[in-house]
Amino acid sequence: MKPTVASVLGTVFIVALSVAVLSAGFVAPGAANTTSANTTASTSTSTVGEANVTIANQTTNGTTVMIRSATLPEGGFIAIHNESYLPPSNESVGSTIGVSQYLSAGPHQRVEVVLDEPIAENQTLVATAARDGNSNQSFDYLSSQGFIDTAYSRTAGGAVDDQASVRVVNATSLAREAKIGFPNQSTTGTTVTVQSVTLPDGGFVAIHGENYLPPNNETQNSLRGFSGYLTPGTHRNVSVALEQNVTENTTLLSVS
Repeated sequence: MKPTVASVLGTVFIVALSVAVLSAGFVAPGAANTTSANTTASTSTSTVGEANVTIANQTTNGTTVMIRSATLPEGGFIAIHNESYLPPSNESVGSTIGVSQYLSAGPHQRVEVVLDEPIAENQTLVATAARDGNSNQSFDYLSSQGFIDTAYSRTAGGAVDDQASVRVVNATSLAREAKIGFPNQSTTGTTVTVQSVTLPDGGFVAIHGENYLPPNNETQNSLRGFSGYLTPGTHRNVSVALEQNVTENTTLLSVS
């Protein structure tokens, strides 16, 4: 499969108990170049202060919001919710319209969150600081219906969150450029998971081996597996079965 819009490079390592660890960078919307990243896997034990998140009043084109600052003592994510998160609805799962990439333990400044569901009107948005409850660096709150990767709690009780008035100007089309999020992950060697993929016109995600890259440029013989058909829009936690199990350190590439 020839890449048409976005691709992400990652390196797979096999560790104890035949668990593979894959690491990859994130490709910005519309980028066609591959990006490599350091491949390390560890469970953070940092306890840098209490969890907090701050989102200021801001202006946006409706596709992103900016988090002013956040502290995640054990790592995790920043989730963005629409007004249905607030009373009287108190809808925490259905209100989620975007989530950051995985954030390591500690403080973070100016975290941009791409919205899965762009907004076209001025409204109040809420940012929550969420744990990586199962340490897989993938946001599983939605797929688990709110049971995994829940929000950090304040000492006095309640979720660690903050809200802001967001003004939308020059709202963009809901049809966005393709992009892929391919995070660190653990696998048995039979599948890999694409954390998020946006396909404006629908399509597939293909996994290729390193001979896909120059100088080989093998587009057919490098294919290791591909997803089922994905409808237009953003999809999360897309599992791709590998036609050949990963049994040794290797480099893989995800292509949409």
